[in-house]
Amino acid sequence: MKFPEQDPTPVPAIPSSQTLQRLLDLSSEGMMVLEPQDSTSDWTVRYANASAARITGLSETDLQGQSFKSLFPLSESDLARMTQGMELNAGSYQLTITPLGDATMAVTCRPLQQSMDHLLDHTDSFLRVYSRDGQCTYASPSVQRLLGYSADELLRLKPEALIHPEDQRVIHSEHHINLQFEDLGEDFPFEYRILNSAGEIRWVSSRSRKVLGSNGEPEFHLTTSDITSRKQAELDAQERQERYGALLNLTYHFETVNDPDDLATGALRAVLPLTEYRYGGYIKFVGQQGVMLWSSGGPELEQELKGIAQRVNKIRFLLMFRKLGPQLYQSGSTPALDQLLGNAELWASFGVLPIHGNGEVLGFLLLGAPTRMTASESTRKLLTVVSERVSLTFGRLVDMANLQRAREETLRAMGLVLEYRDFETKGHTERVTELAGRLGKRLRVSEEELDDLRLGAYLHDVGKVAISDMVLLKPGKLNEEERKLIQEHPQVGYHLLQQIPTLRPTVLDVVLYHQERWNGTGYPEGLSGKSIPYLARIFAVVDVYDALTSDRPYKKAFDWKTACDILEKESGTFLDPEITQEFIRMITETHAESPVQSGE
Repeated sequence: MKFPEQDPTPVPAIPSSQTLQRLLDLSSEGMMVLEPQDSTSDWTVRYANASAARITGLSETDLQGQSFKSLFPLSESDLARMTQGMELNAGSYQLTITPLGDATMAVTCRPLQQSMDHLLDHTDSFLRVYSRDGQCTYASPSVQRLLGYSADELLRLKPEALIHPEDQRVIHSEHHINLQFEDLGEDFPFEYRILNSAGEIRWVSSRSRKVLGSNGEPEFHLTTSDITSRKQAELDAQERQERYGALLNLTYHFETVNDPDDLATGALRAVLPLTEYRYGGYIKFVGQQGVMLWSSGGPELEQELKGIAQRVNKIRFLLMFRKLGPQLYQSGSTPALDQLLGNAELWASFGVLPIHGNGEVLGFLLLGAPTRMTASESTRKLLTVVSERVSLTFGRLVDMANLQRAREETLRAMGLVLEYRDFETKGHTERVTELAGRLGKRLRVSEEELDDLRLGAYLHDVGKVAISDMVLLKPGKLNEEERKLIQEHPQVGYHLLQQIPTLRPTVLDVVLYHQERWNGTGYPEGLSGKSIPYLARIFAVVDVYDALTSDRPYKKAFDWKTACDILEKESGTFLDPEITQEFIRMITETHAESPVQSGE
């Protein structure tokens, strides 16, 4: 018969009950065995070692038979979950509860302060315990490493002495919420800034937990972690995102703006929040003298900038700021700069961004701060890019504005040619242009349509250059053939102006259709009603009114009231009724404000 081989490993001897008792009594941790109470959720102590007696302050004999709930402040939910095994903090104790499988429980307990001190000393956290009235009753020693205060020093400090002034209200609010909350064991996380013993700002995250203390009163355990590195990384990322967004907006602004002054003020608005500077303004040179056009602040800053503009001219500016790019200074740099700026406190630190174009200085952006500081390298690079882009785009826009002005003056001159042939119509072009612009604004046409209406007014009769003086200047009544020649001038003008590619179709509509009539009796195409282009209908009212109120070879000028009466009669027959009524209101209001009005 073959027997199985025996395991050569020796079986350890089981200690005697006296030895086990001795081991339990020598343990620094309190140990208890519990059994359930009948018809309640509580438990009864059946065994406790010497350390448990020392921790609780009762003798081993007194501990036996004690209610577990009377020894430690546990909630009903904690008692219900004990059979599953758990670790929890109960008042000033840390408990480890382990089911033994025979309806009994083993409990290991230790003072919370000792265990937490050991744990937190190896982390970037510290623990504070606050009473219900907000008094700090305990601080873990790890606070010395994180804040520079000893635990005793922290206990003597008022809580608000640690909190950054801007975060005082937030912390008070969070503490108030905790005081009102009835449930135990809930966490309340919040982030704020705290001041260490050296006065340095540290970002921390705290979790406030409401528990029952050893005396049965509620207290708040505030575990605080230093998150400065993480928070700084978040703030840096947020700043980069904001800077990137602002730069995108600035780039879009550069590409879409059409007015040089809007370009400068928009650039300053976009760039200020991305720098250490707090405020600024835009000063433009009009002729040789500086003129303040925009301020980022209130009346005080605006007055300061106006004073600077009055004290600076192109020559003085060029002598003081010889470089093309941004120039950054602090008050006291030179007497000349201090004299120019005037208020040394307001401009303790300042930057000047000259705007150049077409080989000359056109103005400058001024940025300021009330404290002396050195701008960061990123700010210097940003201001250099902005200065270059503003100058480049500003010069281009000035060139375009000059070109647009030259173009408009050329077109205006074309419209005035006829007035040098027929002195009886002198001033007609200027008058109808001004009236058409006023009427267009009252009718709320767009800015682009106002431009087209103005150009159409300049050019509406340009086709008359093809009509001979014998017909154009004839003092008497025209015969049928002469009338047909006159009626060809809208089409002649249209064909002439079609050769100018920069004129929009709506400008040509005014030239071609300004003689059409509401009832279809006009020329050249006999259009009627709203089939006549809108701007042509606007101009037709103005053109008829000016003809009525002007001397012509065949009639004397009517006064404004008589002219308006005639327009009233022609409203809905020859002229658009809505436009005509608005025009009559405009003329009536004008004469009510100023009874004597030349040219009307």
